[in-house]
Amino acid sequence: MQKQTFIILIFCLLLAACSSNTIQFETEYISITIDKHGQISKWVDLSEDTDYLAKTTPSPLLQIRKDSVYYSVTGLEATGEANQFKLLFENQKHEALVSIIAKPSHISFTLTHISDADELDLVLWGPYSTSIDKTIGEIVGVVRDDQYALGIQALNIRTLGGFPRQESDQIKSYNIFETNSYVDIADSIKVMYRGETAKRTSYGSILQAYTRNRHHERIIQNWNHDHYIAPAFEDGGVLGSSIALFGCPPEKALTVISQIEVD
Repeated sequence: MQKQTFIILIFCLLLAACSSNTIQFETEYISITIDKHGQISKWVDLSEDTDYLAKTTPSPLLQIRKDSVYYSVTGLEATGEANQFKLLFENQKHEALVSIIAKPSHISFTLTHISDADELDLVLWGPYSTSIDKTIGEIVGVVRDDQYALGIQALNIRTLGGFPRQESDQIKSYNIFETNSYVDIADSIKVMYRGETAKRTSYGSILQAYTRNRHHERIIQNWNHDHYIAPAFEDGGVLGSSIALFGCPPEKALTVISQIEVD
């Protein structure tokens, strides 16, 4: 009963926010605001009223890639359904429907429709910019400092944490001893990471995930081969790509991730 009341309150907040050309979702610990351009504009810790969104670079809710070119979301419109919104992109050729649902532990985002989905290379969630840079969980997708933790979780097997830097989707590893910097190990540690679900930046960190369209055969670089054939694979494509975003006190992060997995 308590959870049902919580969800009803969230929808009331959502309807009120839509009237000001923004939408706002809240969990138990955090509030996320998306503006009329489809950009995340606030990521606020509800207990301290602290906004952890880095303002130095945009945080698009979704991007698409077609013919190796990225197009960011530029508009967000209500569809008449409480938890579904239309996204418009800068190439002015694609429209998407995204389901956004707030739960006590997290906010989920699911791509339910996009025009000409089979033409796309992939869809990219984010990158979402944060001001947190103390501890970066590159693979698990959590960044935290002493006061707060922010995170992203992929909600199905087709949604991959990270950025599609390699067409093979292999995760690149970095070794501190490959830098030839043995005088100051701190310089080397900055490049010691594996994965980019979360990544340190000059202003803090970013969180990101993506889903690739595998419906067509591709020629890629893989396993030391420049022309490796990645066969077509019918796995649903980009539709159904889904993530969860959350924020909480650092000591609650594992509990929140566990609840996301259960849900």
